[in-house]
Amino acid sequence: MSVSTNLCFDLSFEDDGDYDSKNLILQADSLWAKDHHLDFHPTITINDFTYRGDIEFSDIREAICAAYQKRPQHCNLDDIWAKESTVRPYEEHNPEKENIIEDKQLKTLKVYHVFMVIIVICIVFFFTLRYFQRKTRRDNSEEIN
Repeated sequence: MSVSTNLCFDLSFEDDGDYDSKNLILQADSLWAKDHHLDFHPTITINDFTYRGDIEFSDIREAICAAYQKRPQHCNLDDIWAKESTVRPYEEHNPEKENIIEDKQLKTLKVYHVFMVIIVICIVFFFTLRYFQRKTRRDNSEEIN
């Protein structure tokens, strides 16, 4: 952290540099949230209702779009989820589909590992071959001299 950041941090406590004393910035933020009747802070409010879901972009966008009586085109949830994922959050859970995906990923991972092992073996073989070729040349040149 920079010197000014450290200084700001140290001065934010009730007793300068005493990290066990009250943090004035956090206390002011907490009072602000309390004055605005916010139980969860930071919070998101949509049409005077406090959003109570995951703080993820797609979840918040879905909550905002759900607040419209007549949804604009960019709030078509089928289009949104088709672009972002193969799984829609409002579809019934299908563990067989997940197992198929996991099996494919596992097979791909195994193939990748086998491929990497083959490459490492080839590299080791190449350097070993080079080493013995050089050693043989050296030995032969010493015998000739």
